[in-house]
Amino acid sequence: DRVVRDVAGSARRPGRHPRWRARVPWLPVRHIGEMLNRGAEAAEVREDYPELTDRDVEFARLFTIAYPRIGRPRGEAAR
Repeated sequence: DRVVRDVAGSARRPGRHPRWRARVPWLPVRHIGEMLNRGAEAAEVREDYPELTDRDVEFARLFTIAYPRIGRPRGEAAR
């Protein structure tokens, strides 16, 4: 599938997150997915990033659901 092929995996780059290859600058998949999970509309994301297709946006949403961040949430103090 084109969407999956266009994502540069992190397997060869430990500690790095998947990004779309053909984007300048490379755009993190998780960033788009998290925007959607925080309530942004797909149309709003496409307006901000016109190079993304509807399939790209849907892939990012599904990616963040399938692979949630692990560890302590960012920005929260240890309690």
